[in-house]
Amino acid sequence: LDATLFYAEGGGQPYDTGVLRWPGGESRVLRVTKEKGVIRHHLDRMPEVDSVHGIVDWDRRYKHMRMHTSQHLMSGLVFRIFGARTVGNQIHTDYSRVDFQPANFAPEDLKRIEDECNSVIGSGQEVQIFEEDRVVVHNKNEDRALLDLIPQSVRRLRVIQIGNADYCPCGGTHLK
Repeated sequence: LDATLFYAEGGGQPYDTGVLRWPGGESRVLRVTKEKGVIRHHLDRMPEVDSVHGIVDWDRRYKHMRMHTSQHLMSGLVFRIFGARTVGNQIHTDYSRVDFQPANFAPEDLKRIEDECNSVIGSGQEVQIFEEDRVVVHNKNEDRALLDLIPQSVRRLRVIQIGNADYCPCGGTHLK
């Protein structure tokens, strides 16, 4: 495809599924991957047409968006409160995992994280998604984002900002 709205698996976020439709047929999108800049749609049957219409499984995507936005919120707050960086995460539709380092959270720390997250959610802080120059992101971000994982050739970065709770470059899907 020369263009797609299907999210390719990466950064701890799962791929989108859905269908590709054309006059007289359709194919299920089973998985979407990205390798060396090439996005591949893994299908249950190959269309033999020049044009298709893609339909993302919105329920699955929306659950991933909720989980991913929540991960940003938690990661931003944990970094600000405990100085622990997110070093890994795995998002699913019904649960997620976030790995922090250094971290050794006591039960009261976990309760504080939960309360802080709920406070931000309850206050209705705005989620913004925008682009900024890499230098600006580096200067604003301190050590929160792992900028060294993004190739130096990328000069403009897509940023997610949740009120004053998180500011981090990210190419994933998020709530508005």
